[in-house]
Amino acid sequence: MGAMYDTAPRIRDFAEAYPEIAEDSKFLLDFMKAFRPGKKKEKNQR
Repeated sequence: MGAMYDTAPRIRDFAEAYPEIAEDSKFLLDFMKAFRPGKKKEKNQR
């Protein structure tokens, strides 16, 4: 899993030069956003 976290920023960097990479790897970036490590954001409860 750590390798995927290291790969995600590199994909974003390459995507600027090669837009097809962004299209092909969108699923990985979406997955990484959903399961990123760290403190979870608190939801506002009314």
